[in-house]
Amino acid sequence: MMEGNIVGNILEKEQLTDIRMVYPGSTTNSLERIKNQYIFMHDGKLKPLTAFAEIKTHEGVAEINRENLKSVSIVTARLNNKDLGSAMKEIKR
Repeated sequence: MMEGNIVGNILEKEQLTDIRMVYPGSTTNSLERIKNQYIFMHDGKLKPLTAFAEIKTHEGVAEINRENLKSVSIVTARLNNKDLGSAMKEIKR
């Protein structure tokens, strides 16, 4: 919603660089607007993003993580009294 969608890539100096399509208004998005975005469920209903995640900002280090020359993002989560097996089933569902 803020960074657009990756629509391809180009090889530059032996490194793949993503090509992003950025949508109008993407630079004016706010945290509140992102929190209020709805996601289509498999049953056709809509749920707000906040039903799935706590959304907040943190100051961070300006760095890009890479794996095999591709940019990667690290996502962390807490299991909150669940074992890894059942948590993975819920994530896949």
